[in-house]
Amino acid sequence: MPSATHIRGRNGVLLADACQDGMEASLGTAIAGSPNLFMLVGPNTGLGHTSMVIMIEAQAAYIMDALQKMAGRELATVEVRPEVRTS
Repeated sequence: MPSATHIRGRNGVLLADACQDGMEASLGTAIAGSPNLFMLVGPNTGLGHTSMVIMIEAQAAYIMDALQKMAGRELATVEVRPEVRTS
């Protein structure tokens, strides 16, 4: 992912450095160590049997839910815990 050389997560760690051994994201959307970073069609979300639109809609709903919870709880950041991420 070319943009990984420009995105910094917690403590200034480049996403490219954090993912040297392979990229992992919870539900293919949120990356541990990268607060407020959400992506669509993230790692391991490629489908060979159905439309990517279904995946994108599900991820967009997940992101919107996280943003609404952040707003409702007046949180400045949200971050997936490392133990719940999946490759």
